[in-house]
Amino acid sequence: MADTKKIDINNIENIIGTSFLSDWFTISQDQINLFAESTKDLQWIHIDKEKSLKESPFKDTVAHGFLTLSMLVHLIEQTIEITGAKMGVNYGFEKIRFVSPVLSNSKIRLNVNINKVEDIENGIKIFWDVIVENSSSGKPAIVAQWITLKYR
Repeated sequence: MADTKKIDINNIENIIGTSFLSDWFTISQDQINLFAESTKDLQWIHIDKEKSLKESPFKDTVAHGFLTLSMLVHLIEQTIEITGAKMGVNYGFEKIRFVSPVLSNSKIRLNVNINKVEDIENGIKIFWDVIVENSSSGKPAIVAQWITLKYR
């Protein structure tokens, strides 16, 4: 299990540039199917195993890029806990690249570091450099800069 680093919101600048790794997390076909149903993205490359084995260049079903992206919250909670914050929210992304597909039943993990911190009213804005590693490829699944807000 990953060691979650606890850092006070007032001292977060002390860990800028420090990398943190989450545990590996398996993206199951059941999870892909549930995501497909909830988002109404039912493209066959995600949910039709038989057709994917025959016709997809990936030779298996693949997780939706947005499913993989949505796992950031779960994965980051394994790496760092910002204490002294009342709440946190997503602010957005400066960039997102879906570099390689995540095959069904593959594992992903988060490699993340804080690039920059800015003060905002009643809190901070954190710029995270994110790499989602992909066990089914020699390339990352996602490379992004994620921005979150933490409020005191």
